[in-house]
Amino acid sequence: MFEQWPTWIARNRIVRRAAIKVWRVYLRIRRACLANAVLVVRSCDDRVLLMPSPSGGFQLPTREVNGWLDIGTQVSSWLKQISPLGHASLVAVDGTPKSGLIFLYEAVLGSGSADVNTIWVEARNAAPILDSNHRRLLLRCTGQTS
Repeated sequence: MFEQWPTWIARNRIVRRAAIKVWRVYLRIRRACLANAVLVVRSCDDRVLLMPSPSGGFQLPTREVNGWLDIGTQVSSWLKQISPLGHASLVAVDGTPKSGLIFLYEAVLGSGSADVNTIWVEARNAAPILDSNHRRLLLRCTGQTS
């Protein structure tokens, strides 16, 4: 990185420190924005909430989270939009900071949601219709084997 800089930056200690601080802040912001939360919402009769994916299939509810705020608070407010009585618990953190983190949360609700964009499917039937990444997360959360 420093080999490409003009020599006047390397000679001036104040400018060099300011440039390094700006670079570190940039890297922190970039790292903080690479996180998603996946929510496995199950009803009391062992059905799983699915939502339409952009590719035309189905996926688990997914949302990009702000790395500067508490992830649990963001997921709780997101779950309250689905059902005011739900409580989410963290199951796993998957991925790496470079490729992106996935915070896997699970919530059990008493009844299904009336939202038109959601579909409730039995947990054993949901895995085959999901893509490989969401299938792996669902199986990890429900404890089933593939």
